[in-house]
Amino acid sequence: MMQSDLDNAVEVCRLIFELTQDEGDEVHVCHPNPDFGGPNATIYVCREFGDLKQYFGESTLDCLRQAKADDE
Repeated sequence: MMQSDLDNAVEVCRLIFELTQDEGDEVHVCHPNPDFGGPNATIYVCREFGDLKQYFGESTLDCLRQAKADDE
């Protein structure tokens, strides 16, 4: 996780909580390696036993915000 994720830990936890309220919901926080030219953060979100959807961003918080926006 990035320092910005730690600085915003309450929001990170709130978003994970909101994204995992239904049975079969999961959030997988991955640790990519930006040294290879990839994103700083990525997560996978599964809703109601469905397919995983991947989100990329500058931080885990950024990815979680994208996932929450897709959820609405």
